[in-house]
This record gives sequence, C-alpha cells and structure tokens, in this order.
Amino acid sequence: MGRQQKIKMERKKKKEEGTLDKGKIKNIILKSIAMFLIAIIVVFGATYLIAYKDRDVEAKIGSTVIKKSELNARIEAVKNQYKSYGIDPEDPQYASIFESIIEQIREEYINSAVVEEYAKRNNIKPTDEELKEQIDKEIENIKSGFQSEEEYKKAIESSKYKNEEALREEIKKYVIPDILEAKCLAPIYSQIKVTEEDAKNYFNEITQVRARHILIKVDEGADEATINEKKALAEQLRERILKGEDFAKLAMEYSEDTGSKDNGGDLGFFGKGEMVKEFEDAAFSLKPGEISEVIKSQYGFHIIQVLETKIRGRSYDQPEKVKAKHILITIDKTATQEEIQKKIDLVNEIYDKLLKGADFDSLAKQYSEDTNTKDSGGDLGEVSKGTKGDVWDNVVFSLKKGTFSKPFETTEGYEIVYVYDKIPAVTATFESVKDEIIKTLEEQKRNQARSTWLNERKTEYGIKYGNMWDEVTTFFNNKIFGPIKNVFINLKNSIQSNSGTSTEQNNSNIQGENP
Repeated sequence: MGRQQKIKMERKKKKEEGTLDKGKIKNIILKSIAMFLIAIIVVFGATYLIAYKDRDVEAKIGSTVIKKSELNARIEAVKNQYKSYGIDPEDPQYASIFESIIEQIREEYINSAVVEEYAKRNNIKPTDEELKEQIDKEIENIKSGFQSEEEYKKAIESSKYKNEEALREEIKKYVIPDILEAKCLAPIYSQIKVTEEDAKNYFNEITQVRARHILIKVDEGADEATINEKKALAEQLRERILKGEDFAKLAMEYSEDTGSKDNGGDLGFFGKGEMVKEFEDAAFSLKPGEISEVIKSQYGFHIIQVLETKIRGRSYDQPEKVKAKHILITIDKTATQEEIQKKIDLVNEIYDKLLKGADFDSLAKQYSEDTNTKDSGGDLGEVSKGTKGDVWDNVVFSLKKGTFSKPFETTEGYEIVYVYDKIPAVTATFESVKDEIIKTLEEQKRNQARSTWLNERKTEYGIKYGNMWDEVTTFFNNKIFGPIKNVFINLKNSIQSNSGTSTEQNNSNIQGENP
C-alpha cells in the first residue's frame, strides 16, 4: 500500500470518527433538552394541580362558580336546624331523607348559578329600586315577629349584625338571586294564560267525591221476575234509610259488594272515570248527605250516599258540622241484663239533673266514661256529619244550638249530647273556586316553564362538577404539552438537519479528493 493511500485511509477514518462523535453529541443534546422539558412539566404541572386542589369549587356553569364552602355551609345550617328539632341527621333512619334534602340544596345552587350566568351574558341586573323594595319587604317580615319596634332593635343589637344596615346588606345577598330570576323569566311568564275553559276542565277532572253504597246484585241473564224482585228490595232499603235507619248497618247486612260492605259501604274518594257511568253520574250529582234514587248499573241496583267532596286533597264541599260535648255511659258486651239496667238508670238520673239545671261540664267530669274527653267536660270539638254513624247524626244534628239530647243508644253505649255550636254545610261551585283554580293552574304552568328554561340553559352552558378532570387535561395539552412538544420537535429537526448537511459535505469531499 502506497503512502498516499495510507494517508487517504487515515483521513477517511478520522472523518468517520468525527461523524460518530457528532451523533453522540446530538443524542446528548436531545436527552438534555428532554430532561429540561420534563423538569418544566413537573414544576408547572405540580403547581397547577396544587392550585387546582385548593380551589373552592363545587361546580362551574360557564364562568359562574358554585363555591363548595358556601354549599357546605348551607347544608350544615339545615342539619343544625333539624338538630334543634331533636332530629339527628346522622341517624341511619333519616339517611334517605337527608340525602334527598342535600340533593335539593345542590339543585337550588345549580339553578341559581344558571340564572346568574344568563344574567351576566344578557346584562340583566337588579335596579336599586328593586333591591330596596325587596329588602324592605324582608325587613317588615322580620319586624312582624316582634311585639314592638324597640324589641326589634334590641334583637338586632344583640345579634351578629349589630345594626339594621348590616342586616340589610346580608339580606341583599339573598334577594338578588330571586330578583334576577324574576327578571330573566319575566318574558316567558308573561306569555302564560289560563282561560275559564281551562279552569272548568281542571275543576271537572280533579273533583272527587267520597261516597258509600248498598249494592243488590243482579246476575247476567236474570229473568224479569228476578230483576223486579231485586229492584223492590233496593227500593225498600232506600225507604228505610230515608226514615232514619243507619245506612252503614244496612250496608253491612244487605250489600253484596264484598269490597265495601264491611266498611258500611264506604268506597272512599274517587274521581271521574273511576266508576261505571251510571254510578258516576249519580254520585257527582249529589250534595254531601244526600241519598240517591235506586240506580241500575251492569252490576245491579245501587243506593248511593255522598259523604263529602274535595278537589285534589283540599275539601271545598264541607258536610254539616256541630261543636258538641257528650256524657258517655259505656255498656260492656258481656254485661248482664241487670248490669245494663243499672247503666240505663244512671244515664236517666244524669239526664234528670240536666233538666233541673245542673252544669253539663261538671256532670261529664263526674260521670262520663269516655276517658279522652271527660276531663275537658266531654268536649268532642267539631264533629262532621257522617263520622259517628247515622243514629248519632239523626239525634245530634236535629238539635238546636245550646240544647242537649235525651239519652240515646249508640254502638258505644248510652249518650247525652250537648250542641254548643252548629256549622252549616258548604257546597262548592265552580264560581266559588274559579279564581283559586286559575291561580293554581298559572303556578303549575310557571313551574313547568321555569323547569324547561333551566334545563335548556344547563344544556347550553354545560355543567362541570368538582373533579373537572377535562379542564385539567385541556390545560396540560394546550398550555404545557402542546407547546413543549412543538419546541422539542423543532430542536430535534434542527439538529438532524445540521448534522445531515455536514456529513454529506464531508462524504463529498472524501470521494472527490485526489490521491
């Protein structure tokens, strides 16, 4: 091998070693950059997570934050209120109740946040006049709980507020959400209309009656003679009721409705569409206390008495009532005839004393065997017609105010009843309850409209709850990982580009060099 060739080989070897050295340098640089970037990620990431962990956030709706501390304070206040009533919120038997209460409180806060977010986006604010008016109302409500202005002022001075101005500032915090909601929803509420026809339909739909009946069954396919016989029995029973016999007793004896006869024929409350048409038409045409004609249905013959009517849990039709006192002498079922006669003699003796002017209350305290009422002079309070049996009703409701009955026999024994007040029956008509029904329907429609509006806004704005991991990952991707990744790629490409150019040039020089 010649000298020139040796020199050429040595030069080539040195060039290759130089290229390898540059590759090692490139890797070292890239590793250093990577470590540096990782350090940045750790520092910034840890800082963000610590800051995030400490944020007082239960949920976010748009830019509106529900503070965890405020929510928890409200929950604790509610729990303390129940504790003051002797109810322990931690007691397992109340667990489901308080779970529901806490969920309602959360929903309250979310709804308020939705309204606040909508108000911010649409520049809706309470005016000074609106705030003052609402705060004044709240102050007046507070004052009404005190007997004098002086008591009210003393109470404020001894409270944490110290003066009315501080109290007004506190009230302001709570009235603002209400005012905002009213202003936000005002355009929707203004479109709500309830017509008289709507009210009539509602009245018809929700009116319920409580009735009792006696059913004389007629089998399908019965001949005419049998049908006439059954009808005649029903007519006889109706006449006996009209003459004063106990409806309930006759129902228990004769009714063939196995579902109600043991309750004296009482069907409870029912609305329209729940009974066969013939029965329904008759029942809804009666006033409380009235007895129907004999009614034919697919089941047989009915005698119906309406006891009371109501509209969705509220009684509008009221039966006749008395305020009464009684003296009760009980009869034991195992009593002998001699013992019964002694009881009869006693009640007659009491009656004679009353006739001679003895005080009813005093005699009741002395003789009455009703342990629930004797200490109060036998006072029964208000008694509605239809609650103590037909015999009792026939005697007592025929009495004038301020008079007492003769002794009469009831299922409990022998009674003497004194009526000290009478309350006439009240029969509701559509006209008498129309305004209230319209208000009820308007309130229902407002609640429905509010619920729909809130749900639409929740969907529009989105709700991010306490964890908010999406927010964390978005922050890292957009603010840290993304930019750093781009820097890393650019540096890598730059190094590779520079390294590649130098190598190519060196190879060209080596190949083109003359021996």
